[in-house]
Amino acid sequence: VIKDVRIPDSLQIRIQLHGGNFFEKVPSMNEEYSLMVMKFISHNWNDEKVEILLKNCRDSLIGKNSKLVIIEVRKKFSSAFSRFLSFLFLNM
Repeated sequence: VIKDVRIPDSLQIRIQLHGGNFFEKVPSMNEEYSLMVMKFISHNWNDEKVEILLKNCRDSLIGKNSKLVIIEVRKKFSSAFSRFLSFLFLNM
């Protein structure tokens, strides 16, 4: 839950945390530059819900420098080693 997250003093001028419901509305980002990171979110929802979620994220990004980064897990792995590498990469 976002209210329990503590940001180090040295980063408070660079990071803003916003709680809410991605399926209703995503708060607008800074006009100068913004980065939204979604990790392990979209794999939990069907295609229709993910489409709503992504459209709401897109609508909140303002300015030419805004970016949305999505980090997800592959559902199929060709080998145990590729699964290990995928999880290692995602948790770095």
